[in-house]
Amino acid sequence: MSAALYDGAAARAIDRRAIDGYSIAGHELMARAGRAVADVVAARMSQPAAKVSVVCGKGNNAGDGYIAAEALQTLGYEVEVIALADPGKLQGDAAWAYGVWKNAAGRTVDGWQTAVLWSAQFETTAIVIDAIFGTGYRGGMPDAWQVAIAAIVNVTTAKRIPVYAIDLPSGVVADSGEVPDVAMRASQTLTIGFEKIGPRIWPGRGFAGDIRCLDIGYPEGAFAAVEPKAALLGPEWAALFRAADDAHKGTNGIVVAIGGSVSMPGALALTARAALRAGAGRVFAYSECGGHTALDPEAMRLGGDTAWENVRAKDVIDVGSAVDALVIGPGLGRHAGRLALVADLLQTATQPVVLDADALYALPHLDATAMAKSLLERLVITPHAGEAAFLLQTTAGHVQAKRLEAAEALATRFGCTVVLKGAGTIVYGGGNKIAVSPVASAALAVPGSGDVLAGVIGALLARGNAPYAAACAGVWAHGETSRHLPQVGNLAREIADALPRAISATWAKS
Repeated sequence: MSAALYDGAAARAIDRRAIDGYSIAGHELMARAGRAVADVVAARMSQPAAKVSVVCGKGNNAGDGYIAAEALQTLGYEVEVIALADPGKLQGDAAWAYGVWKNAAGRTVDGWQTAVLWSAQFETTAIVIDAIFGTGYRGGMPDAWQVAIAAIVNVTTAKRIPVYAIDLPSGVVADSGEVPDVAMRASQTLTIGFEKIGPRIWPGRGFAGDIRCLDIGYPEGAFAAVEPKAALLGPEWAALFRAADDAHKGTNGIVVAIGGSVSMPGALALTARAALRAGAGRVFAYSECGGHTALDPEAMRLGGDTAWENVRAKDVIDVGSAVDALVIGPGLGRHAGRLALVADLLQTATQPVVLDADALYALPHLDATAMAKSLLERLVITPHAGEAAFLLQTTAGHVQAKRLEAAEALATRFGCTVVLKGAGTIVYGGGNKIAVSPVASAALAVPGSGDVLAGVIGALLARGNAPYAAACAGVWAHGETSRHLPQVGNLAREIADALPRAISATWAKS
């Protein structure tokens, strides 16, 4: 099932509800967290007396670290805490946790004195626990702390020392996955009690390693009235692909895919193939003369008797008036006349629309007053980072650094459902409708992969699903195919062909 993903403010609200509403002391929650981390680390250790180095900062995350250190020491491990902040200046529950460690005669060393000697410091270390920054980090890391984290990353990487991050890797922003300075590179992130959104969104996801949520007994009522920031896409979305036993091609939706060209017929063919593989009843492909050459025989041809420059929106809409969804853009090209056709289609169509690839370049030129709100409510756009950068007048690097912010900006600007493609694809439907794919796979990073995704979403729209739901299910299914594909050498059409297998395997497990 989908996991709820919370931001830092929600995490603090859940803690406060657990403390105030259920009389759980803050230090009791910290004790549970630290001991849960210690249990995971102890289970991982191959040598009973191996050394654990716990690197602590100055907040509650450090408090979790001090408790984990004490618990591991009690279990017989050699434990050393490397303090990047004076533990005598800790406050609240973190000060209490340090007291527990101190009373256990735990060894604490000054992190700044050892910062230039991390390699020697970790000479006999079997595991490092990252307890520097938690959900309160928003950026602006002091230079000295950046140097320390960078040094730890270099040493642990070179020596292949596993790093366990408490709650999230230090330096990753819990609310967005941004990495404004530097970040710890974890082998495993042990998120406490419930999942945070930061380690699930790239670039933060790339620092998190395996993510494991540790149950520390939060009362279920502590989550009441606390809205999650987003949802992690899960197998429940497979239900949208089911059809009735007596369904037939006339009841499973009709898609018209509009695109392709003499020089790029393959993109249209991939979109059509994917729509069929995703369960569309019929798929028509509208292209210019010469744009149908790569189509499968199951896809029906529309147009094809003139160049795009001579096609008008009325030509397409007339032949597709009975269809249930349009997918516009794969392989279309970006010539001015073609983008003008896209604009006319968007202002004429009454069906739900997926706008993908080259057609996205028409969006900034549309007359907003001519765009009916009803169309925007039916529109799904599917940009990758470069296309999103064009639409937001920024750079692809900026989009990748702030993926959640970029998805929100696109949804706000264009008033539609946004699928920001890439590792950990984000679906943004406005308001609190945000979903994140757990998948980042080289199997999907191939030419034409986005054309396949557009076809899947188009098929789901054609079957009557709302845009946000169709986008979520499409992104989930597209990602799920990576479990059935090789990581090297597969082709986009094989992503489409893996869809029935991936969906059916999920049904079999439910």
